[in-house]
Amino acid sequence: MTDREYYIERSKNTRLVKTDLVGKKAYGILESVVSQLSDGIGENSPYHEKFWRFVDVLLNPDNNQVEIRISNLNCEKSWFSPTRWIFNPFLSQTDEEIKNWFARKIKWVVRTEAQDRKMEIPFKSDNQYEMKYLGDWTQTVAEAVEVYNSLKK
Repeated sequence: MTDREYYIERSKNTRLVKTDLVGKKAYGILESVVSQLSDGIGENSPYHEKFWRFVDVLLNPDNNQVEIRISNLNCEKSWFSPTRWIFNPFLSQTDEEIKNWFARKIKWVVRTEAQDRKMEIPFKSDNQYEMKYLGDWTQTVAEAVEVYNSLKK
């Protein structure tokens, strides 16, 4: 499957939230937020399932723009319990609210990594510490702050 085919397939039945972010580093940071909710920090957490099941982060192969994609589905059966239904918390949110949610989660991931490693990781634009919980292990706190600020504007 080509990048374009993958993008088209993952974009079906979704709402586009434009981010004004470009490139693989920003994509890696936002995609890692979703990954941390499903397989990392939030692993095996029924609480986080309602978020990662209804959101996707894609890199548009035509323009290299980072896109947040919100599922148009209202609800799905939980993977944790066959009798439990989860509802899409993003459907009623504006694009700005969704971007703010992602910005808060970026900070949450940085804070959680600091707690897990029992160290201080200041959330500052000059911090060159390479995050292990965000991106491909080469993204710095400074880059995370840049993405955070772009989402908050």
